[in-house]
Amino acid sequence: MNCQKCNFQNEDNAQFCGNCGAKLWIKPHPSPIAWILFAIVLIVCGILGVLLYNANEKLSTIYEIAIEEVTTTTDPGIVINGVKWATRNVDEPGTFANSPESAGKFYQWNSHIGSAAKGDYPFVWCHSPMNDKDYWGRSTDPSPLGWRVPTYEQIETLFDTEKVSSKWITQNGINGTLFTDLITNNSMFLPAVGMRGSDRGLLGVGGDSQFYWSSTVASVSHEKGEFPCAYGILLHLDRCSSGWTDGQLGLPIRSVKEER
Repeated sequence: MNCQKCNFQNEDNAQFCGNCGAKLWIKPHPSPIAWILFAIVLIVCGILGVLLYNANEKLSTIYEIAIEEVTTTTDPGIVINGVKWATRNVDEPGTFANSPESAGKFYQWNSHIGSAAKGDYPFVWCHSPMNDKDYWGRSTDPSPLGWRVPTYEQIETLFDTEKVSSKWITQNGINGTLFTDLITNNSMFLPAVGMRGSDRGLLGVGGDSQFYWSSTVASVSHEKGEFPCAYGILLHLDRCSSGWTDGQLGLPIRSVKEER
C-alpha cells in the first residue's frame, strides 16, 4: 500500500507509513448488503425508466389522436360577405377533408351517406324515402357539429360582384374557383373535383367545372319519395353562379357555420 503523503510502499496490512509515520488510508471493501442495495436501486431505476417510456409513448399516441380529431372535426372557417364558410369540403359524416384541395366525399341531396371518388358506390337511384322533404334537414346533414349545408340564400352571397370576386385558378395542382371578399381580402378555394353520376357511379366532369350542394330544393316538381332537383354553386372556367341539378348526383359539400 502506498503512503498518500510520501508515496512509500508499505505492507498491505500496515496502519502507519514505515517511512514518514503518516496514518495510512485503507480503502473499505463494500459489504454484501451494500452490493444488494446497489443492485436493487439499479433494478428500480430500470423499471421506472421502462414505465416512463411506455407512459410517454401512450401520451404521444393520445396527443396524435387528439390533434387528428381536432383537424378533422373542426375548422377555423373564413368569412366571405358576412357568411362563415368552412375552408375544406365535408369528408366522412362529421369530418372535414384534409386540405382545401381535397374532394372529400360525394353525397346525394339530403343524404348523409358519402362516397369516395373511386370504389364502392352506395347510392340509390330514382326513389329514396329520405327525399320526402323539400329541405336538407339536420338529421341527414353530414356536416361536422356546428356546421351545415348552406342555404340558397347563403350561396347567393358569393355572387354579389360588388362585394365578392371570383377567379378560376390552379391551387396545388387542383383547378377550382377562388372567392375573395373585396372588403376584408378573405379568400376561399372551392376545388373542381367532379361528381359521381348514374353512369355506373364513375367519377365525371371535374377539372373545368363543378357543382356544390345547397340545402334548398329548386322550384321543380317531383313526386313523393323521388330525388328532387336542388340549388347549389356552379363553378366553371369562365364563370360561376348559382344553379340547380338532379338530386341523385353525388356531389361535394362545402359547409357554413350554423347560425345560433
